[in-house]
Amino acid sequence: MSEATNFKPKWTMPETGADIARFAESLMISRARLAEVIGVTTAELNQNKLSGSTQDRLQPLLDVYNRAIWLAEDETKAACWMNHGYPRGLGRGSPLDWIGKGEAEYVKNVQGAVHAGVHA
Repeated sequence: MSEATNFKPKWTMPETGADIARFAESLMISRARLAEVIGVTTAELNQNKLSGSTQDRLQPLLDVYNRAIWLAEDETKAACWMNHGYPRGLGRGSPLDWIGKGEAEYVKNVQGAVHAGVHA
């Protein structure tokens, strides 16, 4: 998705378990659901310092969520879309479901189409 010059990510990479708790709360999901989506254990998300591999697994979700916030111009609306949105072009399943299947790039492509005005 080509980014407009005014795109600034709301969320930076969480580094601690406390950061993860705030991030999950923002997404309106539990840490267990977050762990499921990114393919790690809940214990890995509760660490004082998140491992590099956990952060690597979190990055696609972070990218999609930041774009969703930017497109929706509202964090709550973006979180709702991440959990419940079934936009044209994405098929069955929420963006979180698709990210959990390893299809974050697919979700980003849909976001790009929305931004370009191809999908509503």
